[in-house]
Amino acid sequence: MKYDDLTFTSFEGVVLLIVMVYFGNLFRKNWIKKENYWVLKAWIFGLASTISFLIIAFFPLKIN
Repeated sequence: MKYDDLTFTSFEGVVLLIVMVYFGNLFRKNWIKKENYWVLKAWIFGLASTISFLIIAFFPLKIN
């Protein structure tokens, strides 16, 4: 597998941006409420948001 294949399209970029914002918002709400299993939920929401951000930040956007 070549590193040139590790790109994403503009549609995938929009989806990743929405995932990042949505899970980041869920992370903040969960952190404030601190209900049952809030630490586990914070890790899940935080990881989803962080992974989306890292993909957007470090992988090139494929422009046709």
